[in-house]
Amino acid sequence: MNIFPFLIVFTASLYRPRDADLGWILKYGEYFVKQGRLLYENTFSTMMPDYRWVNHSWASDIISYITFSNFGFFGYSILGALVLTLTFYFFSKAFNLSVWEKGLILPFLVFLENTVNSSSFRPQLLSFLFLGILFYILRLYGEGSKNKLFWLILLFLIWANIHGLYILGLALFALWFLGKSLEEVLIEKSLRKELLYSLKLPGIVFILTILATLINPFGTGVYTESFRHFFNPWQKYIIEWQPISNVQLVFWKHIILGAVITMGVLGLFFDNKLKKSLAEALVFSPLYLLAFFMRRYAWSAYYLSIPFIRPVVNIFKPKNRNAEKSLLISILLIIFAVTIVVKSPFRQYVDMSWKTFCELRRCSEKSVEYLIENGLSKKKLFTLYDWGGWLIWNYPEIKPTIDGRMHLWRDENGYSAFAEYYPLEQNWSGYEIDDTEYNVVFISTRKSIYKKMLQLVDNGKWKLRYRDDDAAIFERI
Repeated sequence: MNIFPFLIVFTASLYRPRDADLGWILKYGEYFVKQGRLLYENTFSTMMPDYRWVNHSWASDIISYITFSNFGFFGYSILGALVLTLTFYFFSKAFNLSVWEKGLILPFLVFLENTVNSSSFRPQLLSFLFLGILFYILRLYGEGSKNKLFWLILLFLIWANIHGLYILGLALFALWFLGKSLEEVLIEKSLRKELLYSLKLPGIVFILTILATLINPFGTGVYTESFRHFFNPWQKYIIEWQPISNVQLVFWKHIILGAVITMGVLGLFFDNKLKKSLAEALVFSPLYLLAFFMRRYAWSAYYLSIPFIRPVVNIFKPKNRNAEKSLLISILLIIFAVTIVVKSPFRQYVDMSWKTFCELRRCSEKSVEYLIENGLSKKKLFTLYDWGGWLIWNYPEIKPTIDGRMHLWRDENGYSAFAEYYPLEQNWSGYEIDDTEYNVVFISTRKSIYKKMLQLVDNGKWKLRYRDDDAAIFERI
């Protein structure tokens, strides 16, 4: 019975890999495995060829490549599902959920997290796993296992080499202890001296964790690269950094959760338990509110909402033990049946290929073949941002203009490839592809620049060399 909710999580977390960044992630992992060293230079794209990137997810790139090279797309799907299942496991341990609570809360969270999980395994998913482990260790510390806190040093050492979200983990670590200190003041009426003494160990561990994060191939560069993102004006054009209101379904999920959380907070208040949840409120509330402005914070917030969902699901818990068990089994069977139907046919995960990937990402293999066969790939080429990773992995003879690594790159002079590229792709007023040095434009038929290129064809400046449902190739006359 205890394992049934996690079986549902695993099944619901099976997705076909369709991350636009998959290609370059595999290339970075392949380079390390075959060359025995990290790739620092930009050898894959034509823009910013001299830029030295601080790749904070270098270790997860290696995991990705080893998995993919040995087990293909199917192994990648299984890896994603396993990571997500472990994430839910550690969060359920972190908040000490009962079987009833797991049965109702975990499927609800799967629904909320679907948007970020639907591309299958990504380095970001490992950050959510580490976040769950972080709060599990904090729970053990809170229950009296003080020495368990030192495990955080190892956790953050690994995390800083896996994904840049470790900085958020450090911030939440600090907020959690601030919340626990407030709880002691309000509930235990701790004296200042006692409070300072209780913070001594966490303070030491916190400093050591920061030092541990510096043990990486880039040193302090992992911090400067992450902080550079926060002050980059072009981040607002990247989906993860956009307001949650930009996608209606995601927005209403967020609102629904807010309503559930409000009910949970009221339940804690009337049960006189709200003071004991200050630490949890202090880590959840900022993330939930920030998500309205940048949706990337929503995914962490949803996992950390568990303590406030718990009172709501327990309202529906039968008082009779047998009735509780029967009702829970019925609910889980229904959820599992729906999950099986939604995820069917399961053969789709086994048969996944780059051709399927292209169908999901709306790219065109035939168009690339045309580029190569007609020598157009050797000319000054303008390519789609979202196709960069796919081209890098599958067609090494072609260098895309730009790819998913580069959206927030800025050199020491402040130059940004994305700032030059994006206005052209979006056909902004004042930005003319005809005024650039590009001789060939390889673009999606769904992008704004496609209509602009058709106008240039009508004006006799360019000619349409190839077109299908997904891609078009234009050459300057």
